[in-house]
Amino acid sequence: MFHLSSLKGTPLEYRIATNIPKVSTPLGDVQIGSILSYQAKYLRETKQITQDCGNTSVTRASPICLPDEFKPLNQNTKCTDPCDTEVQTRNQALSDHWFQERKNRLTSSNFGKVLSRKSKPSEKFMNSLFSRNAVKAKPLEYGKRHEKIAKEKYLELYLSRHLHECGFVFNNDFSFLGASPDGKLCDNGVCGIVEIKCPFSARNMTI
Repeated sequence: MFHLSSLKGTPLEYRIATNIPKVSTPLGDVQIGSILSYQAKYLRETKQITQDCGNTSVTRASPICLPDEFKPLNQNTKCTDPCDTEVQTRNQALSDHWFQERKNRLTSSNFGKVLSRKSKPSEKFMNSLFSRNAVKAKPLEYGKRHEKIAKEKYLELYLSRHLHECGFVFNNDFSFLGASPDGKLCDNGVCGIVEIKCPFSARNMTI
């Protein structure tokens, strides 16, 4: 500091001066001549938007009743607290609990097979519906790998919205059915579920 003080009247005097004019930047006021004053002016100010969540419980009462002929399907699949199960399985495929809850239920991942079947279900067909083994295929791996990126891009476009993770969801009135949404989306105090699709067939395309 002593040597800097001796430089009074030179271009380096500003290094110890306290009355240098300042310029406004997104990071606050900085001294003219500071490198930061030139670099910071190119920064874009980030707007922070906060918003209350809606009802993030996706396990809700059903508006319809299961016909008596199908009620035996609910045997051995009812749970004391479906909401707690959803919370405990939010890691989805990384959770043993998630696999355990899915293994005796018809899930949304396989429901299309049931709707499109053309003959009486065979043992092989039933095993394919309730297999505990994780399916490995390029399209599925691609979709999982890009799911987080898709969420981030979505939130960049819609700053007023936010996402929550979601676990395995089912209703005790239809406990033989279940699904694992890709997330819960809150928008203006209303919460819904999210399903993300990153098609392998579009892997070389851009928006």
